Amino acid sequence: MALAVSVAALGNDSPAGVDLNPQFAVVPTLREWHGSDGFFTFRDGAQIVLYAADAGALNPTAEAFQEDLASLTGRRLEIAQGQYPVPSDVFLTLHADDDVIGTEGYVLEIGVGVAIRAHSPAGVFYGTRSLLQMLVAGGSSFLLRGWARDYPQYSERGFMLDVSSRFVPISTLKRYIRHLAWYKFNDLQLELNDNGGFRLDSPAFPGLAATDGSYSETEFRDLQAYALVRGITITPEIDSPGHAAALTRYRPDLANPQHANLLNLASPDTYSFMGSLWGALVPWFTGPRVAIGADEYDPADGDGYRAYVNFLDTLLRHHGKSVRMWGSLSRESGTIPVRPDITLEEWDTAWSDPMAGDQLGFPIINASSEFLYIVTPKSPWYADHIDTRNLYEGWQPSIFTRGNQSMNMPRGDPRLLGAMFDFWGDAASRDAFDRVHAAMPVVGEKLWNDASATMSYQAFAAAAERARLSAGTD
Repeated sequence: MALAVSVAALGNDSPAGVDLNPQFAVVPTLREWHGSDGFFTFRDGAQIVLYAADAGALNPTAEAFQEDLASLTGRRLEIAQGQYPVPSDVFLTLHADDDVIGTEGYVLEIGVGVAIRAHSPAGVFYGTRSLLQMLVAGGSSFLLRGWARDYPQYSERGFMLDVSSRFVPISTLKRYIRHLAWYKFNDLQLELNDNGGFRLDSPAFPGLAATDGSYSETEFRDLQAYALVRGITITPEIDSPGHAAALTRYRPDLANPQHANLLNLASPDTYSFMGSLWGALVPWFTGPRVAIGADEYDPADGDGYRAYVNFLDTLLRHHGKSVRMWGSLSRESGTIPVRPDITLEEWDTAWSDPMAGDQLGFPIINASSEFLYIVTPKSPWYADHIDTRNLYEGWQPSIFTRGNQSMNMPRGDPRLLGAMFDFWGDAASRDAFDRVHAAMPVVGEKLWNDASATMSYQAFAAAAERARLSAGTD
């Protein structure tokens, strides 16, 4: 993998005569940077040193950093263990005496050596992303001395990719993961079925997997492990009772009599089949959560829909998973309350109002189709790209729609976990990755720090271009 990056300092980019070093361009921007004077360079024999007590937990993180550092600089540092930082080394530890940074933040110290301190391997990994961006700013040879404290403002920093409409190979998914990780995203939701095809090939359901491409259990487990080392959790989505054509083609007897793409919720066999399907596939999923879809079902059967959602929630929590669904409760009205332990991915305020009284107990992820959708081929309803300037200057994760301000959440609402941008359609098309890649810096910025109050879009776009991980060379 070649990680081609061009990064420059926001201020002076030369080590000569530097006093109170400026911050290098890092995207997302750092929460805090305190420059000192002088600069750091690697010496011969420099190592990546893991605090000995943390070595087991941090070794995969160190190996990923080692690989990327070698790709960027041609310098491959050996991994060792130690008790404290040593000049010229990069010291990684899970012992951080800083409550401000939380679970995913980190402290980066650059002096005669470099130290990254965090409370989790993900925090250390995010610190290495900032370090790599800074390092390339010095021409791969020096770092300006100083220290940073950095941490996200939202716990959910996600991207959803539709792999049902067109199969996406594992190698391409890993490419998405590397680039998402560069901007400190932590969630990749994969829509594994829709009307296009079912993408998991389970021996328990022969013939269900799409013939034009699918993932085995071994491949999917490997993908999840690859992502987790890079701070990203895979959220697998199996969509029902709508968008179920791949399921009803396999089991035509389960189709709704009026809508072949919907499951028949009046049939007990639907419940038995979906219970068996999830039961067979949940052991594949190593993360803490799954998504059940549950969007765009027939609103005429609101109570049947709500009972089915509760059935899946109970089933999956029995398997130890938390549950997400696409927000639909405004249209899928009924007398049966849906359990508020489900996280709502709010995609369309016509289907679900996050401020409606019966939805005030639910955790919320903003996946607004007005701001965060990429749909190809271009449709009359959705954009085929994200308007990055509009997003940077005029959007916050608490904003779901331009049309009705009462549907937007107040800033700081504790129910709001964060946001997720989404790609629907031909994900294997020639320019799909480029469309997604173009949106990553600004979405990542708005969810991690959001410098829009103090940095113009032009300045941010220039910094993002300098900090860009090339989409075409890895």
